[in-house]
Amino acid sequence: MNNIILFVTCLALASSALAADETETEFHYVTGAYADPSKWSSVKQEWKICGVGKRQSPVNLSPKVARLVHNSTALIQTYYRPVEATLKNRGYDIMVSWQEDAGKLVINNTDYKLVQSHWHAPSEHFLNGKRLAMELHMVHKSADGHLAVIGVLLREGEPNAFISRIMDKINLIADILNGEASIGKIDPREFGWDLTNFYEYRGSLTTPPCTEDVIWTIVNKVLGTVSREQIDILVDARRAGYEANARPAQPLYKRMVYLNEQSTPSASALTPYLRLYSRLMASRPRLFSNPLSPPLHRHSSSLSSPLFSSLSPRINIQLTKVLSQGLIQRNAISSRSFMSSTISTEAFQESATSKGYSSEQIQVLEGLDPVRKRPGMYIGSTGPRGLHHLVYEILDNAIDEAQAGYASKVDVVLHADGSVSIMDNGRGIPTDLHPVTNKSSLETVLTVLHAGGKFGGTSSGYSVSGGLHGVGLSVVNALSEALEVTVWRDGVEHKQSYSRGKPITILTRSELPLESKGTKGTSIRFWPDKEVFTTAIEFDHNTIAGRIRELAFLNPKVTITLQKEDEDPEKNQYTEYFYAGGLKEYVSWLNADKSPIHDVLGFRKEINGASIDVALQWCSDAYSDTMLGYANSIRTIDGGTHIEGVKASLTRTLNSLAKKSKTVKEKDINLNGEHVREGLTCIVSVKIPNPEFEGQTKTRLGNPEVRKIVDQSVQEYLTEYLELHPDVLESIISKSLNAYKAALAAKRARELIRSKSVLKSSSLPGKLADCSSTNPEESEIFIVEGDSAGGSAKQGRDRRFQAILPLRGKILNIERKDEAAMYKNEEIQNLILGLGLGVKGEDFKMENLRYHKIIILTDADVDGAHIRTLLLTFFFRYQRALFDAGCIYVGVPPLFKVERGKQAQYCYDDADLKKITADFPSNASYNIQRFKGLGEMMPEQLWETTMNPETRILKQLVVDDIAEANMTFSSLMGARVDARKELIKNAATRINLQHLDI
Repeated sequence: MNNIILFVTCLALASSALAADETETEFHYVTGAYADPSKWSSVKQEWKICGVGKRQSPVNLSPKVARLVHNSTALIQTYYRPVEATLKNRGYDIMVSWQEDAGKLVINNTDYKLVQSHWHAPSEHFLNGKRLAMELHMVHKSADGHLAVIGVLLREGEPNAFISRIMDKINLIADILNGEASIGKIDPREFGWDLTNFYEYRGSLTTPPCTEDVIWTIVNKVLGTVSREQIDILVDARRAGYEANARPAQPLYKRMVYLNEQSTPSASALTPYLRLYSRLMASRPRLFSNPLSPPLHRHSSSLSSPLFSSLSPRINIQLTKVLSQGLIQRNAISSRSFMSSTISTEAFQESATSKGYSSEQIQVLEGLDPVRKRPGMYIGSTGPRGLHHLVYEILDNAIDEAQAGYASKVDVVLHADGSVSIMDNGRGIPTDLHPVTNKSSLETVLTVLHAGGKFGGTSSGYSVSGGLHGVGLSVVNALSEALEVTVWRDGVEHKQSYSRGKPITILTRSELPLESKGTKGTSIRFWPDKEVFTTAIEFDHNTIAGRIRELAFLNPKVTITLQKEDEDPEKNQYTEYFYAGGLKEYVSWLNADKSPIHDVLGFRKEINGASIDVALQWCSDAYSDTMLGYANSIRTIDGGTHIEGVKASLTRTLNSLAKKSKTVKEKDINLNGEHVREGLTCIVSVKIPNPEFEGQTKTRLGNPEVRKIVDQSVQEYLTEYLELHPDVLESIISKSLNAYKAALAAKRARELIRSKSVLKSSSLPGKLADCSSTNPEESEIFIVEGDSAGGSAKQGRDRRFQAILPLRGKILNIERKDEAAMYKNEEIQNLILGLGLGVKGEDFKMENLRYHKIIILTDADVDGAHIRTLLLTFFFRYQRALFDAGCIYVGVPPLFKVERGKQAQYCYDDADLKKITADFPSNASYNIQRFKGLGEMMPEQLWETTMNPETRILKQLVVDDIAEANMTFSSLMGARVDARKELIKNAATRINLQHLDI
């Protein structure tokens, strides 16, 4: 028998990382070559983790390094069908790509669509210290861009049946780089594998950029072989440097490896179910007429063959206790399961050889184990956002002390060693013995989930709090490699250290000197765990500064400091944030680059234990609104009842006052919310005892009583103020009427856009070169600058999934235009129709979007940067949800081409150019070409460097801070020249004069 090992790999990639099926080819495997595996980390800065990462792959797997667990296969299933496929020689491997939907892999209820397959020889992973002859990878991708890869390791022996089937096609393209050949319909299940017993560990991509947080699920099974002749043919087809395309084994360090085992019933135990299935097929044949349920693949698992050889197609059958007749539950057949390559283990639970379902099968994750096992449930992700969420959890606790009136200062330090410390001068966490846990209260809040003083009621330590779930401190502790806590309370200093959620020292106490007896507060310093987070542990100073600035505006009596330490003390940064004006000052800061039509309005009020703080201002040169909501100082990104209350009150109150003052004379005019809010910047902050948030990340406020309180409060304030200031009322109503009239003027264009079906070619822009695929998830569109670049892009693209939309010069700057002007602009209409964006102001519908990757591709010059900024302004103002959905990308074309002899290399910046030319001998002769426009590139060059998913660089754009982004767009693209001039002056020191076209 020959061993085969199957890999199921979930790859959660950071936005800047390339996917496994899009790896760059600027690396080699031959020892001593320019970029062999030992040098990957020095080739590019973004590949540094290849050399310093502690969770790299591949690794050596054996039972000796694994912890045994049971029954995990129910979390993984596959659903496949045969479709047309193409074979391609990528130079470093042979790839099979499916032309349409060939099925999916389902892991933990997440769907991963099958994209392509390719081979490695020898294998990358080691089994019991030995490499195998070959490894097959089957690459899947989820809707949000994450990957799952199934890999099969084969021993040398008899010819592999599937490779034999396509051998003539492999020979056909063996000597042709990027050569392609159709191989007809291919069923992915023909590769032969199953998911019964498997290893699982956290690793990385095995090619640059070596992105970590790869969950390898390695299933150990005996199935098939590959012949020496087949290996040689696949190896010979590769380019020089890729003869052995397998990375050396990487150290495990302290990583945990799990060996999952699933008991499988014998053939005799399955006999009753086979009889039952035969009767079911005879009586209900139409149940299995689904065209997406093809026959089984040829190579079925040896353990599963007694059942699988008799079933076509495979199904999942949920059974009650089976008697001699075999009773089946009503509606027990899942229509999703017809294409499954595994069978539900629940179908065999009552067999004589299997274990019953009892308390032994119920896993209890004690202490903070659930947090470490599923960190995403508590902090949202294990990427940069989740990393920064740790800081926010501790920071929010300190702010809670300030909101309760016990703290006036919070100090945050980003240390040079990657740790963060946060200190407040509040009451200090209690350290006495807790009556329930028999631990100190300090250890309790750090080690027990849902333990805290913020759950409300008479025993609560806080009347208002942002941390309601009692998991903030304990989650940070669980996800930290080390944590140190110091408490000053009652004239005593208390200290304790933790590691990964567990105390490693006892709680020590020492009397403070007499002069420090009054010191009080809490200090927490933590080092995030590299085993948990997918990216390098690096806190972004600007991101944290933005959150601190926000908190300082929301809490005008609190001073917050931020210090960033550097290994070079001269580069240390220190900033103090204190805003006595509160939300009014926040609105003024946001509108600093706009033209307000009145002073900032605002009020603060308390009703029935709830505090409402509102500030608002209209600007004449703004054509969209900025509404920011907070609940207990927590930003509610998805709004909630407080935002709904403000919107409803504004619309009703202004309409009423407009008609009462006869500013609006037409009886039939009724200003809607969009007209009233045009040009408005509004911030509403509520502080309530028992807020209802959605999840620990608190993105939406759900308290229904808050809407009524906010609605009434805003109405009372606005009515009183505007009746006393009729000039302000007139200015606001005039602005709203202009929006109303602009909407009427744009109505025809809006209706035209709404009525046209974006899925019909007749309604698409004439210059759009569409792709053949109708699946938005795999389709992408390049927005290019002019017909010259458009021509090269159209010739160089992959017509199957890549569309091209050339722009005629610079599009309209919608930051300075109203809605009517926007809809009349031809280029804007082309963007709306071509992309399927719908109408501004309506809810964004992902299903109407024609391409899930919108790639801005402009020249690497000043004009190109301006066009890119105009497009980003349009997307941000017109349909901001595109950024939230992760649809906006920027393509990165090379700046230079370096030719030396017959070799050519592309450089994407000056650093690349210097690095390449530095390796040349001093007397070397070479030529450097600077690309100033995409039109200068031949179609083949554009494809190879900028459009080919395997070699290109894409940057995904996301908006972390809407307020900051709103201010930046206003400064850069607004009508205020003085604000833009000031911004340019402040940034002048960062400009490289060599990059200016002068």
